[in-house]
This record gives sequence, structure tokens and C-alpha cells, in this order.
Amino acid sequence: MMLEILETLKKLIMAAGPTGFEQQVREVFVKEIMNHVDQVQVDALGNVIAVKTGRKKNGPKIMVAAHLDEIGLIVKYVDEAGWVYFEPLGFVDERALAGQLVSIHTHHGTVSGVVGIKGKLFAKPEDLAKSSPASEM
Repeated sequence: MMLEILETLKKLIMAAGPTGFEQQVREVFVKEIMNHVDQVQVDALGNVIAVKTGRKKNGPKIMVAAHLDEIGLIVKYVDEAGWVYFEPLGFVDERALAGQLVSIHTHHGTVSGVVGIKGKLFAKPEDLAKSSPASEM
């Protein structure tokens, strides 16, 4: 049982789901929950509504609400040297971005990368003491 839970969590964590692009994680979630509930539907906004009918008609009703989306970035352009420029998708704490591993989802598959900042050779001394905005990463 514990291994099944861990495998399900791994599938959900590994599925892409940045804000506005939750299709992949939604598909995993629906597939995993289908055998545990009586009814599953996805509404026009992409919300998953799963219903498990209890044994007692007049028993308590419980709702569990959660988000499928995750922190994400959106690629704005790629320069001739292959540097990828991006903007936050939704709220992203830019202080936590430098050095983060990222997966870039393209029409040709997924590309791995890492968020970089200007190093000492290219940054002004006053810029080294503060965090870089996403536009400079």
C-alpha cells in the first residue's frame, strides 16, 4: 500500500503542470483517482470533480480541495547562442530561481536546463549584492 502511494505521488510530481498548462498532471490525477471514486468529471475550466458516495445518505459530507498547478516560467525567446529568456508564469519568488533545474517543454520534447545569473565577470559590483530579476536570468 505504501509503495503504491509513493508511486502515485511520484507520477503526480513528475507530471508537468505550470499555471494555465495543467493538462498533463490533470490526466495523471484522473487516471489515478478513477478506481477510488464513484464519479469523475472535468469541468470547462479544467477542474477535476471526483465524488465518492458514502454508506450513509445523511452522513457528513467532506470536501478536499487542492491545486494541480505548480510554479512555472514561460519562454519568451531563445537567442542565437541558445540562451533561453523567460518570464514568471503567475507568482514566482525570483530570489529562489538562480541555480534551479528546469524542464523546458517543447513541441519536440523536453529539454533540461538550469537558471543562470550573470557571473562576477559580467555583473557590476553593486549588482552582486542583490538578487537578479527574472529578466536578467
